[in-house]
Amino acid sequence: MNSIGQTIQLPDYSCSENDVSIQFILSSSAHSAWNSAANCSLQQCNVNLTNNMNNCLSSSTSCFNYRTINNITYCAPGILCSILERCNNITQICSSNNSICITNSCCSSQAVCLPFLATQMCEGVPSSPFIDYFASAATGNSIKVWNLNNGSLIFNLTGHKSKIRQLHKLNNNSVLSGSTDGVFRIWDMNDRSFFRTLDCSSSSTDVKFGLLPKGYIVGQCGYNTFNIWNISDAKLVNNFNTNYYYGVAALIVLSNGYIATGTWFAPFQILDPMTGSLITTSSMSVTSLAFIQLPNGNIANGDWDHIIKIFNTTTGELVFNLVGHTGPVNSFELLANGYLASASCYRDDNTGYYGGDERILIWDPNNGSLVQILTGHTAFVLCLKLLNNGYLASGAVENTIKIWSPINDSLIRTLTGHTGPVFELLLLSNGNLASRSNDKTIKVWNITSGSLLYTINGDVYPDWDMFTPSINLIN
Repeated sequence: MNSIGQTIQLPDYSCSENDVSIQFILSSSAHSAWNSAANCSLQQCNVNLTNNMNNCLSSSTSCFNYRTINNITYCAPGILCSILERCNNITQICSSNNSICITNSCCSSQAVCLPFLATQMCEGVPSSPFIDYFASAATGNSIKVWNLNNGSLIFNLTGHKSKIRQLHKLNNNSVLSGSTDGVFRIWDMNDRSFFRTLDCSSSSTDVKFGLLPKGYIVGQCGYNTFNIWNISDAKLVNNFNTNYYYGVAALIVLSNGYIATGTWFAPFQILDPMTGSLITTSSMSVTSLAFIQLPNGNIANGDWDHIIKIFNTTTGELVFNLVGHTGPVNSFELLANGYLASASCYRDDNTGYYGGDERILIWDPNNGSLVQILTGHTAFVLCLKLLNNGYLASGAVENTIKIWSPINDSLIRTLTGHTGPVFELLLLSNGNLASRSNDKTIKVWNITSGSLLYTINGDVYPDWDMFTPSINLIN
C-alpha cells in the first residue's frame, strides 16, 4: 500500500513502517486540513518530540486535529483529498482496518478515512500495538485480545456478568460487546477498560445490535424491545417494541438507516429506529433465520422451510423464491460479483444432531436463478466468509474449512486441523483466516498456502445456535 499526501508547509518527506509508505510533498493544493475555497482549516495540534521512538515522526511535520463521529481526536498531517477513501455513508466505518473514519476534514461533506500510519507521524510515541490485533469472546464472560501475528494474548477485558454473544469493532481504539446480562459495553482498547455502558435494565438470552448512521446503536433489550443509544454519551434516545409473539430472531441495519427485524411464522418488519415507526412489513409470513440486503436494495430472508425469499424493502412484496436447499437457510455471503452464496444447517439441542445441506448454493439475486452448486463437504455447512481474492471459505460439521472459487465452481483447498465442527470464520486484516470451532480452539490459517499458522487453545465458546448465531470474533 502506498499513500501520497500533500501539505502546504512541508519539504519532501517520506516514511515507511510495516511495509507501508507515505510521502509528503511541498504544495499549495487544498488538502484534508486546509481548503480556502471551502473556508475550511483545522486547528494544529501540538506534537511532543521528547523520547521519540517513532520512525514516522519529523520535527517539520505540521499536524492537525481530526475528529471521529464519536469525538475521538487524532493528530495527523494534511493529506490530498483525492487519495483518501470515503467512509461508508451509513456505518461511518472504513473498509480497511488500517484507517479511521474522520468527520471534520476539509475534503467534502462526506467523511473520509485517515490512515493510521499518518497519525503515527504526529504521535511522538511508538506505534499502537492494537493496530495488529483481533479479539474473541471467551469463557468467563470476558473478551480476549490477541496478537494478530503470533496469537499471543495481549490482554483480557472483564466486566460482563454472563455470556458475550456479539462483538463489533467501532474503530481501531474501541470495541462494542453485547451480553446476555442485558448490558452493551464500549471498550477502550488503549486503556483496556470500558468507557460506555448501555444498560437494557433487563437481562435477555438473545443479544442483537447494529450500528446506525450518525453515531447511534440499536440494541435488542429483552424479548421484543429495542433501545437506541447515542454512542458518544451513552444516552438513550428511543425505545420501541415490535410486538412479535415469538420474539426477535433476526436484525439488520439497511442502507437507508432503517432496520429489518424478523421473527418466527410472521411478516418481518422494517422500522425507522429513530422514531420506532413501522415503515412496511413483508407481504407474507416468514421465519427469519438470516437476513442480508442485496446490492439492488432488496432483502433476502433465510427461512425454516428451506426457501430463500427475496423481498422488495420499499413495498414488502415478494420478488423471488429461491428453492434448492434441503434444510433451514441460516447463512449468507455476498460474493464479489454480486451473486449470493447460501448455506443450510440446523442442530437439535436435545440430541446434538445436525441436519441441513452439505452443499453451498450460488444465486443470481437479480433474476432468482441458481448459478452454481459447490459440492465437496461431507457434512452440513455452518458458516461462509468471502476472502480478499474473491474466493469463498466455508466451515462445516465435518471439522474442515474449504476454500472455493465460486466463479468456476472449483474447490481450491481444504484446511484440516480442527477436531470439532467449525462455527465461525473471520477474515483478518493481514489476509489470514481465523476459525472458531466446537473443539474450543481458534486457528489462524494462511489461505494462500493452506498452512496452519497458530492455534489458540481454551477460553473459546464451543457452542453454536442456529436461532441466535454468535459473532465471537472481530478484527
